[in-house]
Amino acid sequence: MPSFKCLPLSRLSGINKGTEIIGEVKGDFYYITWKKTNLAFPAKMLDDIYRNFFKTNGWYSLGASMTEPPAGGLGYYLQNHQHVWEQHSPRFASMLAAIMVHNNQIEFRRNGHEFELRKK
Repeated sequence: MPSFKCLPLSRLSGINKGTEIIGEVKGDFYYITWKKTNLAFPAKMLDDIYRNFFKTNGWYSLGASMTEPPAGGLGYYLQNHQHVWEQHSPRFASMLAAIMVHNNQIEFRRNGHEFELRKK
């Protein structure tokens, strides 16, 4: 996959804040620049989320709270259940969700101040 740019869910939903995510896939890894952070994660991370987090076609909370991500949300899953990537911070939920939207794996909606996600 060539280099790509994608917008965070906040900007896609019209809030117009949030930093663009710039990435490139090389081999089995995504290399990302997001905010002031450069990071890499295994491509299988997105497969893990798709297969093991999105168990049904229902809507799931993004849950990217740094302090107390809600149980059942993607942030909670990253913090407590995924074992593919050494980063377990729920703050990466918003970045990963934006990339998955860009990849056409999931869709999102706003529900009040929260974002919800669903697999396609």
